[in-house]
Amino acid sequence: MLERRQRAIDICGGSGHLTRSLLDLSSEAPILADLYFAKLWLARRFTAPGCEPICCDANSPMPFARGAFGLALCSDAFQYIWTKRLFVAELSRLVAGRDPAAVVIGHTHNQLTWSPSHGQPLTPAGYANLFETLTPRLYGEAGLFADVVRVGRLNLERRDSQEALAGDPALTIVASTDPHVYGVHPVEPQATARGEFRVNPLYATERRGDRLHLHLQFPSPDYEDEYGACKEYLPTEATIASSPLDELRRTGVVTPDLSDFVRRRVIVDLPKLYY
Repeated sequence: MLERRQRAIDICGGSGHLTRSLLDLSSEAPILADLYFAKLWLARRFTAPGCEPICCDANSPMPFARGAFGLALCSDAFQYIWTKRLFVAELSRLVAGRDPAAVVIGHTHNQLTWSPSHGQPLTPAGYANLFETLTPRLYGEAGLFADVVRVGRLNLERRDSQEALAGDPALTIVASTDPHVYGVHPVEPQATARGEFRVNPLYATERRGDRLHLHLQFPSPDYEDEYGACKEYLPTEATIASSPLDELRRTGVVTPDLSDFVRRRVIVDLPKLYY
């Protein structure tokens, strides 16, 4: 939707991991807003260089003009916001008068199901009732995730039942003035690196001759319990020839023999010097 014609803002964006994906889409440098200066410093200097960081409290009115953005985004943070009604009103104000415009709240927890780091979530109906000037559509994250992993597309045409929403630990909320947003969007394969291609740090690696053997290894049982869904696309074991991997790191261009490893996130595009 942005297509470098409108500006994006990532609110409660932490150290900029999601902001990084907006750098090539936003018309101007995307704004990264967060309460913690240290996270913003990391984002600006390391994770998402080129973003514009603003230190502010998302529980209060935002220090931005009405209609300053085409996309207002918040991911994995809304459940921790106390002033949820004010927050949604502010997101709507930030995109007011823009056409197209969208408000997206990703991975917000569901009051009807338990999840780690639960926060203060609402029910699906409670989230929907926060919106006044835009009409939201709610999605169960499990369905969106399955579409991306199994068929390589983000299907926003879907209409999840109330039962499906009630049973999903995490929800995504999309409210847009553009009907094309509510379509089916192919997940395009990544061809080049913004930073550098490295083996996913979830893998323990062992070099055997000219091949690298990988074993999926979570930092702790709690980590695996919360993020174990990644096993849907990350193989438990993998073997990669060293020469093509070294060439990929040198050139940053994906070749056919490594494209599936990149698609499945065995190899990931990381900020330089990430590890």
